[in-house]
Amino acid sequence: MRRVPYAWIEQARPGGVILTPWCDDWTHCGLLRLTVGEDGIATGRFTSDSAFMLMRTQRRDLFLFRDVVMDDHVPVESTTTLDPWAVADSPIETQFPLGLRLGDLWYAWDHDPGVDGVEIRLWVATADGGSWAAVDWDGTDGTAQYTVWQHGPRRVWDEVEAAHRWWLDNDRPGPERLGLTVTPEGQWAWLDRPEHAWPLR
Repeated sequence: MRRVPYAWIEQARPGGVILTPWCDDWTHCGLLRLTVGEDGIATGRFTSDSAFMLMRTQRRDLFLFRDVVMDDHVPVESTTTLDPWAVADSPIETQFPLGLRLGDLWYAWDHDPGVDGVEIRLWVATADGGSWAAVDWDGTDGTAQYTVWQHGPRRVWDEVEAAHRWWLDNDRPGPERLGLTVTPEGQWAWLDRPEHAWPLR
């Protein structure tokens, strides 16, 4: 599941436990254990030891070159010192918290982008296809700076950099420090305690 249907909470008695595999657009490897409270709010923590196929109703029908990147897009060029492999080819202990923080962002590697001077390209895009970024590696060992192209109303690579800084600033939390609260109004992820929450996108 990407989201817990509130109907599950309504159908559970106070004290009831809901256990479900969890994923987001960034990574697919979590297990969520919620406990339903007397107030109709469910809260609980994640672990990172499960992986299942998404429910059919939770899947996205989105393709990079059909729905996201268009020929008439004019991206903005910049650079980054954040290694793309540090966020998109890292252990689950890194990717899971980043995914929960980033919410509706997903990524795809292109190992043959067909662009002069680009060996590998990392694509990052929003789940609605409205914004995207491409981070290029030229094949040079020990690269300290990468070229970034961004298009759309959101600067998604900036969001990735901010999420990575948040992860570093909070002592590199793993899945066991993360949780979720589900209410009739929405769903909030949190770090360590429910008071340290942000709304899921």
